[in-house]
Amino acid sequence: MAFGNSFTSYDALLKEYYSDDALENEIFSENPFLGLVPKMEKQTGRHFVQPLVYSAGQGRSASFSTAQSMASLTGELAVDFLLTRAENHAVANVSSQTIAATQNDKGAFMEAVTLISDNQLQNLTNEIADSLFRGTSRARGQIASSVSLSGSTISFVNPKDVLRFSVGMALDVAAAETSGNVRAYGSAGHGLYVSAVDYANATISIGTTPTPGATACPLNDSTNGIPTIATGDYIFAVGDRNNGLAGFGAWIPYGGVASNDSFFGVNRSANPVMLAGNWLNGQGGTTEEVLEQALAQVGEVGGNLTHFLMPFKKFADLAKSLGSKAQIVDSKVSPQIGYKGIEVVGPRGTVTCIPDRNCPSTMIAGVNVKDWQLNSIGKIVHVWDEDGKVWLRSASDSGMEIRFYSLGQLVCKAPRNQINIQVSA
Repeated sequence: MAFGNSFTSYDALLKEYYSDDALENEIFSENPFLGLVPKMEKQTGRHFVQPLVYSAGQGRSASFSTAQSMASLTGELAVDFLLTRAENHAVANVSSQTIAATQNDKGAFMEAVTLISDNQLQNLTNEIADSLFRGTSRARGQIASSVSLSGSTISFVNPKDVLRFSVGMALDVAAAETSGNVRAYGSAGHGLYVSAVDYANATISIGTTPTPGATACPLNDSTNGIPTIATGDYIFAVGDRNNGLAGFGAWIPYGGVASNDSFFGVNRSANPVMLAGNWLNGQGGTTEEVLEQALAQVGEVGGNLTHFLMPFKKFADLAKSLGSKAQIVDSKVSPQIGYKGIEVVGPRGTVTCIPDRNCPSTMIAGVNVKDWQLNSIGKIVHVWDEDGKVWLRSASDSGMEIRFYSLGQLVCKAPRNQINIQVSA
């Protein structure tokens, strides 16, 4: 077994761990939706049941006999969402030689704590925060039609998706986002390795190893590539496909739901707005006009928004549009955690607009945060320490490793109070 934190790459040792309070601040500080959504950390058992009443019985009429007759035919209409948990993991390791060589260096010891634990915590945390906006497929992007499959560079249908990739990732590809299988690997038996990420030019480079400066690898290479890869393919981190939690995009799908919908055991097509929320094509008009239209649409069905979560570009467009009228406010989660936003006025009061780097560049999420709940077993990002040990001896090599996990699911208690707005990137 190889170690990412080898003796040559580290001169320090992680041997202590943060308190829960410190972890919580680290987790939520740069992820507004993750920070704002209420948490429930005791979801044990087979699944969590979220009931929702979407219609009253229709025993009403100006005629008493008709009302009485209809009362015998109809009653309250309700559903139970049977919520399972999504599983996610992060692991960091360090070799025994590094441990032996640095055990008396207290200054380096503390640097290792920050370096190893913070990086893995943030890695897993960022993945959860990203998931909160999306569906369960965990697709990270789609290969643009301009990409040369005999080259080693990938660009994306949506260029901003490059922000969801990091050096060292291993990638799967598939022709469809959710159906069918991922494409078969080359003879080396691994996914595509990301060796470089260029955020400015919206591209990633593929190499023969998952390290900076690795030898370039053609995407369709028969050994280290994926021989049948095609433009238009969806891209996933290895092991992620169809294993994500159900985020905003799953609960409040743009375009509504199909007649054969099945979501946690519920067909939401009986009343899509009450069971799957509102949606709006906001590609025309200014950001300010689109938000006003969204507020009216949600209000018409008896809903109420508290926040618009949006890409940074749309937040900048809104600030520019409002000019001196923009009211900057603090949206506090706790004394330590808060987010600055811009207030807009809706039919039921003010709504706070907050930029979130995890929000897709083509979406504005209109939410009532009180209707959302992030359920988990323990904290949504947790260290494996059930046996009282934070660091574990490696089972297959000389060294130690630390393991983090997430077992949770997002719940929406009132979909009609939410709206999925499609915007131009």
